[in-house]
Amino acid sequence: MNRKVKWGLGAFIILIIVVAAVILIRDQAKLRQMEADLEAAKQKVEELNSKKQEQPIADNGPPPAEPGFKWVRHGDHWDKVPIAEPHQHNPQEVPVTTYDGPLTYHEELLETHPVEALYQQTLERGHWSSRHIPPFPPDDQEAAWVARNYYLKRYYRSIGQTDTPEYQKLLEESDTIRRTIRNIEDWARRMDLRRITWTNLNEETVWEWYIHDTHFNLPFRP
Repeated sequence: MNRKVKWGLGAFIILIIVVAAVILIRDQAKLRQMEADLEAAKQKVEELNSKKQEQPIADNGPPPAEPGFKWVRHGDHWDKVPIAEPHQHNPQEVPVTTYDGPLTYHEELLETHPVEALYQQTLERGHWSSRHIPPFPPDDQEAAWVARNYYLKRYYRSIGQTDTPEYQKLLEESDTIRRTIRNIEDWARRMDLRRITWTNLNEETVWEWYIHDTHFNLPFRP
């Protein structure tokens, strides 16, 4: 092999080495730049998350109202709950004094609409809870079950028949009712059904349970 060929081959090898070194250096520089950009992006995200946690939750108010619903604030979000519209009755229907004598037995109404029967019974008693019984529809079987139990218990007490098997059965059923209501997950539904049970309580007890313990505001009827 003559000298020129050797020098040419050597120069070619050197050229390949130089080009490979340049490519390697360039790729390493790009890799370092990408790692630096990624680290900067991660730091920026961490800073934004840190600022978001430090800032108080902005209360921009509830979403627009919808017919038949209201918005209730729970922590950092708003929950939509149905509005229980009041019974359409005249305020003068609520007696000023309480009545402890024998009560009227609303036989037909108790069969068709127990919640309304219970409402009429509380009006006759002059009981404060009449202003808080939600207007459940007649086909609400769960509300009807609760209302029928509390209606009949009060009726039997008013006529002095608390030693009958029927009354004892109602007392046993009341325990099942209380457990059922307590296990309802929907807060608004649970509270609406509990208002039916207020017909068996005095107003001071309810205020103590629902105002001091849970800050629950009693809904007054007009």
